[in-house]
Amino acid sequence: MMPSNRLRKLAGSLLLACLSLPALAAPQHALTLYDEAPKYPANFKHFDYVNPDAPKGGTFRQSSFGGFDSLNPFINKGVPAENVGAIYDTLMRQSLDEPFTEYGLVAGKIEKAPDNSWVRFYLRPEARFHDGHPMRADDVVFTFDALMKQGAPLYRQYYADVAEVVAEDPLRVLFKFKHKNNRELPLILGQLPVLPKHWYENRDFNRGNLEIPLGSGPYKITEVKAGRSVRYERVKDYWAKDLPINRGQFNFDAMTFDSYRDTAVALEALKAGAFDYALEISAKKLGHGLQRTRRTRRPADQGRAAQRQPHRHARLHLQHPQTGIPGRARARGAEPAAGLRMDQQAAVQRRIHPYRQLLRKLRNGGQGPALP
Repeated sequence: MMPSNRLRKLAGSLLLACLSLPALAAPQHALTLYDEAPKYPANFKHFDYVNPDAPKGGTFRQSSFGGFDSLNPFINKGVPAENVGAIYDTLMRQSLDEPFTEYGLVAGKIEKAPDNSWVRFYLRPEARFHDGHPMRADDVVFTFDALMKQGAPLYRQYYADVAEVVAEDPLRVLFKFKHKNNRELPLILGQLPVLPKHWYENRDFNRGNLEIPLGSGPYKITEVKAGRSVRYERVKDYWAKDLPINRGQFNFDAMTFDSYRDTAVALEALKAGAFDYALEISAKKLGHGLQRTRRTRRPADQGRAAQRQPHRHARLHLQHPQTGIPGRARARGAEPAAGLRMDQQAAVQRRIHPYRQLLRKLRNGGQGPALP
């Protein structure tokens, strides 16, 4: 029979071992900053701000500024292409109608310690990359280590409070923290993209180039013109297309981004219909660069013209009036500013004709009519 002192020592060792393990907590479908109940329950169908029956199709043409020479947005080498992060899925995704709330994407369930000393993610068995390879806990560990060791310096600061990452089994990964009571860190880790370990095994992660990377998200890169344009196409067999957090979203069949090195040229390209949408934050450009053209009228016509003409503060929204995306600009007490009248369109066409020739010349590799 074992002596009583040895029994006491063994019991103490077992107690210490149990105390060193992460405490059990109920897995949840969402995380909130202050542990309040999320807006959407576990069985929700879709976010309130989306149309679950939205039609899919079409091409959304956008612009970017400055060019690019890399398809790796996670390192400091090179300039990454616009929106390249759309090809990757993250562990969780934030809802747009709640502050500080995330719902599971690659991770179907999440649990965290009551004192926020660790967080555990349970990966969905059906999650996979675009080549059909399953997404597993080893991919999460690889992603974290690659970002910390070879990624941009901001990641080392971003994840500085993570002490250890453990792949407990193929579908379960645990993040242990250096300090307790960090409420934000579990949400920060939920934004972690999942990169394919098997794809990077024979590649240098810290190398910026234009090799099309393997992703897992709703879009994939299908065409790259170095420094000029990049094209994304919707993945028809996207593994997460029917998840509630994705329903009604990612509706365009394709998205293109054309790069411009001059904002004035980009503005004229918008007017010429080269792309569909641009965000303008300069009141000066909005007021003068897109000001409506007015016709000179006789004094007798001024009264009737004033009734038909939009308010002087109405401005053309940064969407081409002849594209399929309707304008949304409205003026106080004014007519809808969805497009230009025929006489105004003719005036605008006369103004942008030289720029259209220039754009045609640039797209043809320098061949085309010269500017007048």
